[in-house]
Order: sequence, then structure tokens, then C-alpha cells
Amino acid sequence: MRPLNFFKKYNANVLSIGGQFIGEGLAKQLVKTWLETEFAGGRHDRRVTKIMEIESRFLGRH
Repeated sequence: MRPLNFFKKYNANVLSIGGQFIGEGLAKQLVKTWLETEFAGGRHDRRVTKIMEIESRFLGRH
């Protein structure tokens, strides 16, 4: 899956990059794309919303 599609679909709040496998230029490009990509919702929206509700309950956010 292309990174942009992954970021759009899953609304990831953690990005893990293998430093021994990814060069600095590509790593910077991935981080920039990750930070600038909006969540597209779609079929994953319900799951992401459920996770955010659980986080809010346990972290005391309203």
C-alpha cells in the first residue's frame, strides 16, 4: 500500500520508520506526507471514531 493511501485510510497517530532501511531523504518525505495528509474517513471511520471515544474515556478528555 502506498504511504499516502495508508495515512488517509487509517488516521494513524504513530509513524515508525526503520532507520537502517530508509534513508534520511525518504524518511523526511514520509514524515512530511504523514503530517500533511487528512484522514479520508470512509469504511474505517467507524473504527477510528470508536478508538477515539475509548481514548477520551480513559484519558479524561471530553
